[in-house]
Amino acid sequence: LLERIVAEARRFTNAEGGTLFLRSDDELRFAVVQNEVLAKRMGDKEMRRFFASQPLSLTEPSLAGYVTLTGQSISLPDAYEVSSSQPYLFNQAIDERLSYQTGSVLVVPLQEPNGEVIGVLQLLNARDGADTVVPFDKELEGLVRALASQAAVAIRNTRLEELSFKDPLTGVFNRRYFSVRLDEESKRHTRF
Repeated sequence: LLERIVAEARRFTNAEGGTLFLRSDDELRFAVVQNEVLAKRMGDKEMRRFFASQPLSLTEPSLAGYVTLTGQSISLPDAYEVSSSQPYLFNQAIDERLSYQTGSVLVVPLQEPNGEVIGVLQLLNARDGADTVVPFDKELEGLVRALASQAAVAIRNTRLEELSFKDPLTGVFNRRYFSVRLDEESKRHTRF
């Protein structure tokens, strides 16, 4: 589902790449990485392996870190032109290591209903019809945020489901509940 959410966000914004980070304590980990240019150059599997080994620390200033800590979206027409007066910065080290050029960037939080940010959706290099990198369309930000909200709900539901079956007490309750419900259904059908 998360792969599909990133793919859809990329499709309607015509973004070259997209990344979905998940928060783990004071780090962001790459959960989904899609990038047409890097996949062609490195291969999809190698690209994913590279990014999986590159968690981002929330203690270091970054675009994704800022969005995680504040819950505020960032849209930049050119990542390399971030003003020094901003409370975030664009880390060019990955671009340099991969001989890649990030242009426009849109970063939105994956926010739970209570406001907690559990991850970030980052889109790179929106393109126009002539395949030129352009700023992300402001009108599409709301749609990207909606997709990010759907991702947050999916992640939260998955985590809750995992917890309920891993927790011994909840797991026992769930098994007992389902057993009782099945017995009730069985008895209801045998009466007729």
